[in-house]
Amino acid sequence: MSQVDFYILNQGGLKGKLQFACRIVQKVRELNLKVLVRTQDLENSQTLDRMLWTFRQYSFIPHAIIPESELSWEDYPVQISHNTHCYEQAEVLVNLNQQVSEESLQYDRVVELVSNDQRDKDSGRRRYRYYRDQGIEPLTHNMGK
Repeated sequence: MSQVDFYILNQGGLKGKLQFACRIVQKVRELNLKVLVRTQDLENSQTLDRMLWTFRQYSFIPHAIIPESELSWEDYPVQISHNTHCYEQAEVLVNLNQQVSEESLQYDRVVELVSNDQRDKDSGRRRYRYYRDQGIEPLTHNMGK
């Protein structure tokens, strides 16, 4: 059964959410785990891709947006997608999508980020209820309080 962690951010907006996602991805990589970051759409995937290159001056996180064909997890231990799941290869899912799916339950660990925007909070509540309905008690981390 998956471990699910909700990080409640004190800032609104997509930029803050993506910056926090970069920090989470870096921490996951320090544990030598493979991670899929699932975004809302191609534009969010491209924005996150750029941010992972620049969010910290001396950090390097090998990553790529998943194209039509599968990438090597050895070469790209962080992969970004808005429409693909890779639970057979990745141990961690960082879900930046407003939706949650049955496939999300296949990862060892799921990280959900919720910004301070009302729409995002509402979506986060729906996702939280979904996990609870599946018998998972998510952990909640209030950031910045």
